[in-house]
Amino acid sequence: MPAGKVIFAPYRERCLIILTLEGEMVAEPGAWIIRGTEGEFYPCKDSVFITKYRRAPIEDELAALKDAMRNG
Repeated sequence: MPAGKVIFAPYRERCLIILTLEGEMVAEPGAWIIRGTEGEFYPCKDSVFITKYRRAPIEDELAALKDAMRNG
């Protein structure tokens, strides 16, 4: 299977298997699924995510959406 594919793992309870550039990674409940700069997907534990990333203010998201709708 190609890297970046996310599959349900019926043999493991409550998790997803993500095929990354480095091989299979397990996404446990509560993990974030992140898309990298090359379009690849990988899991990130919540505790790591909150220390490395910040949520964009909702106003920025709305402004970007409105701009995209206006400009196609």
